[in-house]
Amino acid sequence: MDLNRLYFDHQASLIAADRTCSNDKRSAHLLSAAAIADHIAAAQAALGAEASAWWSTPALPEAERHRGAWQCW
Repeated sequence: MDLNRLYFDHQASLIAADRTCSNDKRSAHLLSAAAIADHIAAAQAALGAEASAWWSTPALPEAERHRGAWQCW
């Protein structure tokens, strides 16, 4: 798969997690981002380009830092 598409999908999942007011939906988006990060890491490894090791770290801390940026009404 195209790495640019994986990067895009990863960012979209993190943004969706940040914007939702539902804990269940947030968890689902973060799980999706983590799975995509695993695909990115595997694709990089297959290409011999493992320069971005942070892709394999959990997405939760980053999303948690931004929680509250969107208001839930």
